[in-house]
Amino acid sequence: MPQSRKTEHDTESSDDGAEGQRWAVLVAGSKEYENYRHQAEICHAYQILRKGGLKDENIIVFMFDDIALNPKNPKRGVIINRPGGEDVYQGVPKDYTGEAVNVENFLNVILGNKSGVTGGSGKVVKSVTASNAKDSSYGIYCGDTYPPSPPEYNGLCLGDEFSVSWLEDSELHDMRKETLKQQYQVVKRRTRSSHVCRFGSEELLKDYLVSYIGTNPENKNFSLASLTASQISNLSWSIHIQNAPVRSPERQEAQKNLLDEMNHRKQIDQNIIEILRVSLNQTNVLDLLTSTRTTGQSLVDDWDCFKTLVKSFKNQCGAKMEYGMKYAGALQIFAIWESM
Repeated sequence: MPQSRKTEHDTESSDDGAEGQRWAVLVAGSKEYENYRHQAEICHAYQILRKGGLKDENIIVFMFDDIALNPKNPKRGVIINRPGGEDVYQGVPKDYTGEAVNVENFLNVILGNKSGVTGGSGKVVKSVTASNAKDSSYGIYCGDTYPPSPPEYNGLCLGDEFSVSWLEDSELHDMRKETLKQQYQVVKRRTRSSHVCRFGSEELLKDYLVSYIGTNPENKNFSLASLTASQISNLSWSIHIQNAPVRSPERQEAQKNLLDEMNHRKQIDQNIIEILRVSLNQTNVLDLLTSTRTTGQSLVDDWDCFKTLVKSFKNQCGAKMEYGMKYAGALQIFAIWESM
């Protein structure tokens, strides 16, 4: 049976103002520990919505709930959605768990909310997907990505690339100042392993995210405190941030550009490791990146091959490759491997 705090709420809208008109239905459609990342993302989304001002009675959660207390979980009773991340499981309501996570209950909730909130009338809809009809979506914070999941998770993926992209963006920014279109563009840039798609009404793209997911008051004066000093000092956008007036549009734009650049660099790190893993059929790719040739050996055995790889890497990975070229050593590995 559903373990639900909602009774008539599933078919009635609240009368407590704007917050009462925002509803969220969070669904993790998988079970078993190997699919840890799906329930981790649902729990993370719940935390963002609560900090954004949505009330528990307006957030409906579907999750099998077999992860937090699973014997395989190295942190019993805790779920994280990124390496070193905080517990996102704490406080998550148990509306529909176990076998109650099914199509029938999901449709009843969706149809009930539509009837209660819109009175059965037509409603403009906007949806975004992690991939197109032919793609798969891919995990992030896994054992073979960068950064990897902690060793005690034995290579388990803590999140999905697409979902983590919008969750982390929402967690950082003041949602009163970011539109649906702006977040879509950020998420699409960061999601490199699949083709992010959007469907439905284009008129909603100008809406600010606060209308849908609220905004954390702590993000009112968004800062880059979460980034290390060395990370900021190595980026030209930090100069623009320091020179722009506090709370000015110029400063906000510079902060957003800096975050995009950080995401871009993070994606390059992840792509290089994935290329090594797949191309060389190696699992210890982090060790490969730090390995060196024996003293007295030339840098590579086939310079033509090496130069071709560098050129291809620059052409295929875009113009902003100054940071990416720190992985010239990884290209050495390919050149050496090809000559063997």
